[in-house]
Amino acid sequence: TLNDELIKLPQDQLIKYLSTARKTHYKYRKDSIADYLERLLGIDSRFLFENNKTPLSPEEIKQSQSKAAQNTAQTRRKQTLNQLLEAVKKLVEAGLKATQVTIAELAGKSVRTVKRYWSEITQDKGVISFTSIYSPPLRKVAPSCCSFDNSWCFRVLCRYLLLRIVGVRWAE
Repeated sequence: TLNDELIKLPQDQLIKYLSTARKTHYKYRKDSIADYLERLLGIDSRFLFENNKTPLSPEEIKQSQSKAAQNTAQTRRKQTLNQLLEAVKKLVEAGLKATQVTIAELAGKSVRTVKRYWSEITQDKGVISFTSIYSPPLRKVAPSCCSFDNSWCFRVLCRYLLLRIVGVRWAE
């Protein structure tokens, strides 16, 4: 083989090098590589121009696209769940009540997304059970100038708590 004649590397090391070379995107054209191989190394470069790939059938293309789509969806679901769980942990550490709305705001997701993942969020063992979280009543915390029923006052209070305690800005 070429390895035994010219390179003389151990087989496993050669396989590692070739694996890296296959994955690395070089900015050289095949013509310049072929010229280099022939002129400087004296190696036949016809193998560079051979097309050994057989075209996939439409059914095989559909299957590979379907598999890729499923893998992408699964990865995105995991990332979303991790973002939501991280938001819950921040809220728990800050001593705030972890509701669907506060989790959505902190994670930058919609409430509908949080609802979709709610059963997985509540079943996570790394998060303290929501019933064990003590949160002081908001009436005592809210300024006396506004009633608790005023949703504007509640939003301002949530913004303040998120910014001061967790360090996250409320996105409108």
